[in-house]
Amino acid sequence: MRHHEAVWRRARERVDATPGLRWRSPTSWELSGALFTVEAEGHPSPELSRRLYDEAGLVFRPIPTLGIDGARLSPNLQAPFEELETFFRLAEG
Repeated sequence: MRHHEAVWRRARERVDATPGLRWRSPTSWELSGALFTVEAEGHPSPELSRRLYDEAGLVFRPIPTLGIDGARLSPNLQAPFEELETFFRLAEG
């Protein structure tokens, strides 16, 4: 659980520090979990999903519903944070 919380906190900090990215999950770890959703403003999630797969082999679930157009990210225990960094870097551009 500590690993997931650490990844969640780093991802949350990265999103908060990046213009154009919006955190779309609970803002408290106690109410959240290992899965979280990030929205890249101006980039529809189905298109972003295809582009990130084509450019970097990243797979995530697009969520274009209920006023959210984001990506559900689910880092596992073996995935290095650098994979999330790749998502954030490509989602910015």
